Amino acid sequence: MKLAPVGLTGIGQPKALARLNGAGGGRPGWLLPGSPSAQIDWAGRRAYMNGAAYYDEASIKSLINTFATPASAVITSTGLIKSMPANSLLGFYDSDRGQLIEEERANLFTYSEQFDNAAWVLGTTTISANAVAAPDGTASADRLVEPVGAGALAQIYQNVTVANSTAYSFGVVAKADAVRKWLTLGLNSAIVANGRAWFDLQNGVVGTKQASLTSSGMIALADGWYFCYTTFTSAGAAAGSRPFYVAGTNADNSISYTGDGVSGIYVWGARVETGTFPLSYVPTTSSSVTRTKSTLSRTIEASYNAASGSAYVEFISAGGSGTQRIWQIDTDANNRISLTRNASNQIILDVVVGGASQASVNLGTLANATKGKVAINWTAGACAGSLNGAAVVTGTPASIPTVTTERFGSDAAAANQLNGYYARSGRYRQILSSAQLLSLAA
Repeated sequence: MKLAPVGLTGIGQPKALARLNGAGGGRPGWLLPGSPSAQIDWAGRRAYMNGAAYYDEASIKSLINTFATPASAVITSTGLIKSMPANSLLGFYDSDRGQLIEEERANLFTYSEQFDNAAWVLGTTTISANAVAAPDGTASADRLVEPVGAGALAQIYQNVTVANSTAYSFGVVAKADAVRKWLTLGLNSAIVANGRAWFDLQNGVVGTKQASLTSSGMIALADGWYFCYTTFTSAGAAAGSRPFYVAGTNADNSISYTGDGVSGIYVWGARVETGTFPLSYVPTTSSSVTRTKSTLSRTIEASYNAASGSAYVEFISAGGSGTQRIWQIDTDANNRISLTRNASNQIILDVVVGGASQASVNLGTLANATKGKVAINWTAGACAGSLNGAAVVTGTPASIPTVTTERFGSDAAAANQLNGYYARSGRYRQILSSAQLLSLAA
């Protein structure tokens, strides 16, 4: 179905851009209204630059001078976990949320899907390997089968080397069986005292979280699966090889019950990573695996208007807080116009010239894992922006910087990644009015 463009008074729509919206026999899909000079629909697999439209992966990638993205595993809108190839536009591989842009992380577990491997210590638990289909569609999910008798717990663990006073995320993908409906994740007491959390796999509800844990959460996947995780900061004397526990149990806040010898939950995709919130899953076998950071940038076109401009960005925010660069144009870190989600979840429009702040405008707050639509403009003496159609907020930069590069989801040092999904972006050579900014961001 063709999307109706938003009317922007006084700004026409060239023929090539109309084709992006299905006019004249082109492909139907999303477009920015008006006359953007540069536009990429990261989720919808199309782009528009200086009067030309692009529809295939190779030609769109050719517009991006630095395109470095690792192989990744994304969660689709249907709840599947889908592996994506490195250095690819993920919209061409069924990533309906757009381009995933993340910082470097390592999964510290080995054999993250093979719980029958000797890297996992079983105790009295037995493993039924490859018992059911996992969320990635392969028959690779295992079942933790509980022992018979009183004091049972279908628990396994793996030792991981941890550091002192360091933030970690720990999780696993799990599913209930007909009898056992609860998962518990636990930490050795040397990592933190009172470090256990429970998860209701039948109703998708987080149960008890003990005091030393920072947070716990569940993300619903397809076919009754949930990614269950907890976050924590290790103790000041935690350093060493320490057990991380994964177990099926009978109820919230329970680690002892009478087992029947046949029941047990299903598990797949275990992970431990440094960071205050989890990022995308990194599968491992005989060693830990590091996913490298994403870096996307392009040289700004020669027709760029150095005196003024406007931009639009649509994205999905990170699953946790931090300094996360959404978008920027710059010559270097000291000369830039940028959008950042800060540690307080505020979306900040910054104008910096020669290392001196010309304007820093708070456009409002955006919750974790939430769609954000931001429209901004800038010129010497004035800048403005709207987040998700909220009232336009203004600033008064005395000057604006000279810029040469546009960056998507990271800063000039290729750091402070978005840690979320990039859906759509575009720039205009002209100043859009407040009404136009509101219309774009709504």
